[in-house]
Amino acid sequence: MMTSIPVWVALLVSLGGFMYGAESETFSSNIGGEEVMVDAAQETSIDPFLVDEILVTIYHADGAEIITKSDVEHVLLGGGIPSLRDKILEELMILDAKKIGISISREDAEDFMAKLQKTRGVSRYEMMRMFQEFGYSFDEGLEALRRRQIVEQIMDFRVRSDKRVVVQKEELLAYAKENPRYTEPAFVLAQVVLSDEDVLTKDFSCEELHALPWEDSFVIGDSELPEDKLFLRDAAVGTVVGREPFEEGVEITRLIEKRERIEIPAEDRFDEIASILGQQRFAMVMQEYQQMLLDSALLDFTYTTDREAIFGAEENLDVVAEAAPE
Repeated sequence: MMTSIPVWVALLVSLGGFMYGAESETFSSNIGGEEVMVDAAQETSIDPFLVDEILVTIYHADGAEIITKSDVEHVLLGGGIPSLRDKILEELMILDAKKIGISISREDAEDFMAKLQKTRGVSRYEMMRMFQEFGYSFDEGLEALRRRQIVEQIMDFRVRSDKRVVVQKEELLAYAKENPRYTEPAFVLAQVVLSDEDVLTKDFSCEELHALPWEDSFVIGDSELPEDKLFLRDAAVGTVVGREPFEEGVEITRLIEKRERIEIPAEDRFDEIASILGQQRFAMVMQEYQQMLLDSALLDFTYTTDREAIFGAEENLDVVAEAAPE
């Protein structure tokens, strides 16, 4: 799990006091009785005692947080492996939440877990087993839930409550006009089985058809029509469109109604459109928030490639060690 440490310790760590720090650093090592200069990154990869490695140090007013290799290799609760960017943003959101007084205690996390148990109908033992399946001890699982709650609350405050996420009725109507949706043409059919084989060729009158004991009608969409039923598109409503003999008799099919392709009213699509626009707005505001967090953060990367993957190779970043508070 990510660890909070004093600034002076973080500075020593970033300078190579733990896990060999910088990529370009070299040191003396005795190999086969001969002293040679070994590249730190290479030595790290072959050191049999290396169990973890700092990837990023995040400096803040109260100290520093470190993100290690094990943090980004640990499966998330619910599955999936986080990226380094995910872990950095999670930590920055938690630090941002702390600034505005959002706090979730262990007891709060326990209460939340109890609600999860009740909602999902699982016991405490089953929750503990779930933690174990994802490689968490009980305390680690509870801490992951606590951190998730903090992230959700800061997202409520910074993103979901942003007025830009709210979709107005005028916007719903405008979207519906620009992106119309139509119903699919369809055919309403009814069937009846008659025992008289003469009906295979009989020409029914409208009155006779109306008097038959039809079963409940059913609908088939135009896209569902098989090749041998495409003629329904040109068939007249009220006529017999199928006669099929069975052991019990003859199954008669009648075309009851043709439903044409029509535009779906905007009012009937408000929930659908609100969901589409809401997700788009949420993604936009969330991206802005995340970028703001990254732009204002003091981050010290152990590996240049990690920094470039997040900020881009052309990003001109200050050396965090120089900017870190004393």
